[in-house]
This record gives sequence, C-alpha cells and structure tokens, in this order.
Amino acid sequence: PLITVNVGTGTPQEAASWVYYANVTKGYGIKYWQVGNEMDGIWETGGPFRADDYAFRFTEYYDAMTAVDPTIIITGPVVGGPNNNSDAYDGLTYIQTFLNTMHTMGKTADIGAVDFHWYAGSTTAAAALGTPSQMATFATNLTSWISTAGLSPTIPVMMSEYNVNAGTPLLMNQLPTGL
Repeated sequence: PLITVNVGTGTPQEAASWVYYANVTKGYGIKYWQVGNEMDGIWETGGPFRADDYAFRFTEYYDAMTAVDPTIIITGPVVGGPNNNSDAYDGLTYIQTFLNTMHTMGKTADIGAVDFHWYAGSTTAAAALGTPSQMATFATNLTSWISTAGLSPTIPVMMSEYNVNAGTPLLMNQLPTGL
C-alpha cells in the first residue's frame, strides 16, 4: 500500500500518529507514504502550495514520521502533473523546484522516491492513446533534474496516478483509457 498523509490541513504530528498506529500498534508494516496529494492544485484542501513551501513542509513531515519508524519510505512531491509549474515564479516545474529546494536545504536524502501524477488532458480516445509517447521526453528531463539536484540516479520514480483528464468522465470509463 501507499498511504497519503494530510499536509494541506494536517500536521507532522498527526502524520507521525498515523505511522505509529499503522506500523507500531497494528503491525501493518506499511513502507510507502506520500506527503499530501497534488498540493500544487486549488482542488486540494489547504492548497495550493508553492513547490518550495511544500519542500519545507515535506522535511517536517519526514522528520516526524521517520522518528516513529525509520524504515518507511516517504515520497514526494506528489504533484498533479509532471510538468506543472512550481508557482514559485522561478520558471521551473514543481518537481524541479522541489528537488532544488531539498538540495539547497541539504535534505535530498529525505526523498525516498520522486512521486508524481499524470492526467494527460486528453479529450478523445486517439489523443489518450498518444500520450504515453510523451513519457520518454519527461524521463529525460527528470533524469536531468535529479542529477542537477544531486540525487542518486537510482532513486525510485513513481507515477502513482495516471489517467486522462478528470474533466472527461465518459472517456475515463472507456477502453482506450484502460489501455
């Protein structure tokens, strides 16, 4: 499982309590934890966060959660799209600014996996089937961003959500989307 903790209106202490309950009290051994969900978006309670602000909060959550269970892997930035803007007026993507801010703070070791979502924005079946080809370009860019931030090139990368645009509910329930 991959568990998301509330960063929008929650606290690091609340997240640590979830880790304690799941892994200490219940013994579930949940390894993967996300700090928030698409906090770059206005659709998330407590959001949006600028990517650099999210990085500061990420480290607070990391410290609190790993104090309870140092074996867990915490993923971020869990951005709503791989190329979404950082909202930090730096001309970079959310992922770039998150990684660079973590590097500046000397906290890149806190990132257990780079995690993002991809809703391709397709409105037709043909467009939806064409979007996976965009991943090669993104993978090249992400490799560069990881290198620039000084992270290991072997850091896990997770695309924990993928689909077409959520604004196209009919297409979301058709065979091309499943493919």
